[in-house]
Amino acid sequence: MGLSRGVNSTLKAALAGHFCPVALFELVLPAETIRAHSGRGNLSWDAKTWVGIDRLARFAGPEELPGLARARATVEMVLSLEAWAEADGTANRNAPLTVWWGATTLPGGAVLIGEPMLLYAGYVDDWRRRLDRSGAGATHGLTIGLLPGPSARDGFPVVHSPEAQQALHATDTGARHFVNAVKRASNPPLFPEP
Repeated sequence: MGLSRGVNSTLKAALAGHFCPVALFELVLPAETIRAHSGRGNLSWDAKTWVGIDRLARFAGPEELPGLARARATVEMVLSLEAWAEADGTANRNAPLTVWWGATTLPGGAVLIGEPMLLYAGYVDDWRRRLDRSGAGATHGLTIGLLPGPSARDGFPVVHSPEAQQALHATDTGARHFVNAVKRASNPPLFPEP
């Protein structure tokens, strides 16, 4: 049995020969939603417009790990001085970010072949600005640290009380018996009683 990634047949056929990869990024910030792709020009997909940023961004996905371990991913961007100065990480923490991967008809193109596949969905964990000086110029960069979301703890409560069990399952008496068993284990009865 193979692992399915949800690649549609048109994209899968394009991957068999020469293809031009493209990444699509969607970052939902409190004030706006930013949609960009790794090519040039505007790309239309999913009834939305994605702005081409060429080689100004790089996505590094996490390794696939077994179990509930959460691996980090990063997006690195090159920004203008004005955008770099306005980049506020505290306001954007926990903002959802989704990355799709697909193919275009030309290198750096804006015409998709088939439907892109979902590559990553997570949220912004940290937001670091950096200034790289090399030679005569300076590069204003931004590194966004991502975690896959939601976390395992968000989906499953760490503590489950008898009251919560009773609220979910009114006819269940197992929780009551469990509480009595815990009491007996931590404070066993003494025989004969004094």
